[in-house]
Amino acid sequence: MSTVSRLIPYITAREGEEPESILALRATFDGAGRSALGYWDESREDRDPRGVLWGRCSQLIGLDGLPSGRPQWRLIHPARQRETMTRLHCQICASPTRTPEGYPFLAHATKDVPQPGDILRTAQPPVCLAHVRVAVE
Repeated sequence: MSTVSRLIPYITAREGEEPESILALRATFDGAGRSALGYWDESREDRDPRGVLWGRCSQLIGLDGLPSGRPQWRLIHPARQRETMTRLHCQICASPTRTPEGYPFLAHATKDVPQPGDILRTAQPPVCLAHVRVAVE
């Protein structure tokens, strides 16, 4: 009987990677009275250029520089998601995804077909052409 190894996407969380405690969070208010969530000891690295707060989570990195540990298939690691979204790298292998036509993103099937010029939003990083099929599966 042969064993087929399953490709583990780069953004997949791993056992042993722990999110920051909820006790590290606090609510703040700006001058207009709008509330915002932040960390007690927040630094510039906690937010992206748009001011979005990203979750903190430990990382288990192997000697090869890649994530290690058993995959938690339904969970995405926030720092690796942010990295791949910011750099427009593949969610599977973390390599660049640019093609002559742009960046390939996967969209959930809907009954409405997007039209040229439509704005689509996603939390999923792009995928390189080599991993499109794997990402769909």
